[in-house]
Amino acid sequence: MLLSSQKVILRLSVRILILTDGLTLCFGVYLNDLADELHAGLGVLGAASSLLATNINLFGPIGTLIVLKIGYRRTIMLGTLLTSCGLILSSRVQSVWQLFISHSFITGFGVSVAYKHSGVYRN
Repeated sequence: MLLSSQKVILRLSVRILILTDGLTLCFGVYLNDLADELHAGLGVLGAASSLLATNINLFGPIGTLIVLKIGYRRTIMLGTLLTSCGLILSSRVQSVWQLFISHSFITGFGVSVAYKHSGVYRN
């Protein structure tokens, strides 16, 4: 039988997993609007989305080092904070290079830290 704190952690980690999967897979919905707004090609914007997926896996070992230093809970909170900051910055971009920095790198690092380690913490 799960304790109430374990149920809360389980529910929150499942929400993190659902939100980060949705975040990485829904970029194509906004692709045409972003292309019109930023006056960029679909290939360049697609590269920003691909780089996000790459960074999620690339930053995994760095996230593990952070877990060893500050623990799982703080690492997941840090990842969630970075993801939120990256998405807020992504909503305010004026050029393509800003999208690469905010969406691909900041959000990618945050998702990597929160996503990968919420699954481990749940187990």
